[in-house]
Amino acid sequence: MDGVNGTVRAGRIRTICLIGAGLIPLCLALAGTSAVPEGRKLASHKVLPPLAFRQYSVNLRETAPTARIVAPFAFWNRGESPLTITKLEPSCGCLAPRLLGNRKEYPPGVQGLFEVQVETARETPGPHTYSIRVHYTDGEQQLSEVVTFRCEIPSRTVQVSPPELYFYQLSASPISQTLRVQDFRGKDLNIVSATSRSPHLTVKVGERETDENGIPFTLIHVEVGADVPPGSHHNVISIRTDDPDFPLVTVPVFLQGKPQSVQLTSGTSLPQHPKEATHQNSGRETTDQAESASARRPDEETRDE
Repeated sequence: MDGVNGTVRAGRIRTICLIGAGLIPLCLALAGTSAVPEGRKLASHKVLPPLAFRQYSVNLRETAPTARIVAPFAFWNRGESPLTITKLEPSCGCLAPRLLGNRKEYPPGVQGLFEVQVETARETPGPHTYSIRVHYTDGEQQLSEVVTFRCEIPSRTVQVSPPELYFYQLSASPISQTLRVQDFRGKDLNIVSATSRSPHLTVKVGERETDENGIPFTLIHVEVGADVPPGSHHNVISIRTDDPDFPLVTVPVFLQGKPQSVQLTSGTSLPQHPKEATHQNSGRETTDQAESASARRPDEETRDE
């Protein structure tokens, strides 16, 4: 009996020794660590911009052969301060974004809408991607958001080329360019009028002609006078037709007038103001008189002696 008890006692001692040996590395690790390391700090919550859109990208895919493609963008103010839309900046002049509702300021929680129009007659067939940068302010800082607009222009129907006109009027003579309106549908499209509200543009519709492939076209002649004011000017030519699918086609026109200041070249002088010229001449006369007097004094002194 004593032998059995001794065997059990020895087994217990052996177990305790094994457990102690296993705890030694843990004790050493705890002893060598002065403090429990802190966990990684979570990143602070990202502040969302106050202007939010229901769709940041509108994809219309392939569209019907119409004169104009329209894409709407709905947004709202999710911030705590009123927002003011300051500018809708398109990626190219072929877009015509405009705010709807005749307002530019949007209090917190208020929704808004703007739309983007693309004139298909000015675009080449195939997929296109456009973007609009919306500039706004919350009263403290200037901010902006970018939305995109994708569509696929159908096969050629009515086309205007070039899609935009650029004039750099830096001379004293009128300059001109020509627009070509062509109907690839085989229909009888006629141009009723072509006008512009700019006093610096003269627009004239030419006779209807046919190209070598039998496709009819009409040329529109645009002339810019010599009296364009300095700076950049944005205008539009409105082309009206008798076709129900393309009743109105617009073409952007960008004018650049003469710069206000002219850099002087070598040997060129600015005209002097009359008063400045008189003052300089009077000063020059006074100097000449003084020099003449000083030249005469020795002779006069000699005669006096």
